[in-house]
Amino acid sequence: MVIRRIREHAAHADWFTVGLDLLIVIIGVFLGMQANNWNETRVERQQAESYRTRLVEDLRANESDLKQRREYYRQVRHHALAALEVLDHPSASAGEQFLIDSFQATQIVPRTLSRFTYDEMIAAGGLDRLGNAALRTRVKNYYSAMETAETTFRSTPPYREHLRRVMPYQVQQRARIRCREKLGTAQSGEQTNVLPTSCALELDYEIVAKAVTRIRSSPEIADDLTRHLIDLDLKLDLFDLFEGRARNLRQNMEVKTS
Repeated sequence: MVIRRIREHAAHADWFTVGLDLLIVIIGVFLGMQANNWNETRVERQQAESYRTRLVEDLRANESDLKQRREYYRQVRHHALAALEVLDHPSASAGEQFLIDSFQATQIVPRTLSRFTYDEMIAAGGLDRLGNAALRTRVKNYYSAMETAETTFRSTPPYREHLRRVMPYQVQQRARIRCREKLGTAQSGEQTNVLPTSCALELDYEIVAKAVTRIRSSPEIADDLTRHLIDLDLKLDLFDLFEGRARNLRQNMEVKTS
């Protein structure tokens, strides 16, 4: 309609009105562009706040997960130390508890830490909208370091394969049933794993004695268990480190949102 009016006014050489109509068109286009820019800015701001809120929840889940893993692997380490004590002293008597300790020392938590929001944000190019440069750098460094640490978290030293290869199947089956870890769900939705504080296999003496002899006589089983303990110590140190990093970053981000 405006274009038709401009043509009519131009046909009558009414240049003042033509100029006024053009000005109205330019102002309309400008206001439309501004409204679109304001809307995009609002959407980006809302998206940034959504990312920030979800990152805070992911970090809180990481804290809970790392704390739970630390307790789990402390139990594993306790069993590993008890088993190594028997292996390092050939004259020491060994029975059902040695079998339990040897088997429970192989337990692992293979899951990864939560990073879904960060990965989604990177894929969408949303990191630049998260906050100031210092905060963006902290977030990026946390997840980059976590990716490196996951290599250690998921590592499985040879002891697990070694023990489960030489321990008789009947003993392992009984251990899996009688000493089964308890699985649950944390408030964040993450799976939780808890080893029992005590259990009993209740196997015949002959079966226990045969299994003990087979394990103790397996070449380099003590060396593999020693290596496993070193790996457990490193995991526990990293759990402490990254729980602290996750907590500090979360608290920093919560301050930014308050």
